[in-house]
Amino acid sequence: MPQLTPDLESKLQAAADFVDKWCETVDPGRRKFGADLDCTEAKTISHLFEVFGFTNSAHQLLEEHEEHCPGPETHSEGGQS
Repeated sequence: MPQLTPDLESKLQAAADFVDKWCETVDPGRRKFGADLDCTEAKTISHLFEVFGFTNSAHQLLEEHEEHCPGPETHSEGGQS
């Protein structure tokens, strides 16, 4: 594992802060954020949520995306396109 530099440590803290705040404050009943994301964005943010232990938020985001995805991709279990 690479040594944590101050820059990397700062980036990790920012990611943790974002995930914590999103998962604590976003009301999925009010707006379906996954519907506004493209496939890569949805998968990337979902993965971020999963690695920080917010699996429900990760799955919900992917479900929202898959439900509203305008692209020709097919989505299978796990959010793969």
